[in-house]
Amino acid sequence: MIWTDFVRTLERLATDPDADIGNGATEAEILAAESAIKFQFPADYREFLLQVGWGGRADWEIAGLGADAPAYLNVARLTLEERSESGVRLPSNMVALMNDGGSYLYCLRSEADPTASGVFLFSLEFPLAHDHLSTIADSFADWLASIR
Repeated sequence: MIWTDFVRTLERLATDPDADIGNGATEAEILAAESAIKFQFPADYREFLLQVGWGGRADWEIAGLGADAPAYLNVARLTLEERSESGVRLPSNMVALMNDGGSYLYCLRSEADPTASGVFLFSLEFPLAHDHLSTIADSFADWLASIR
């Protein structure tokens, strides 16, 4: 996705009357979250955090940061919980963006991972499926643009 298209997507989300979004996060909040989860956010998600912070529309609630973010949508908290809960645990090279309310997480993978790109679907029930993650979008920006 071209960066100007991503900016338009953020503007569309900010003016959507059906969207429930935050007021943005600070650079300090982003750095603290990255430190807590030992993960560097990609540029497009970082821009989402700075401009919007968290939120979405309808049943799409994207985890993020910001003083006004509900605790359950704090990306660091959600990621750490999913990494430590019993059962299938989220690998340390992944960050939880959204829980589908069932048995899947929409996730980012560490940029240090050479195969990392985009948003992936992670199963909380089927550990063998983790070798074959489903790519949902080629980037966070593309994924965000697909949410209608």
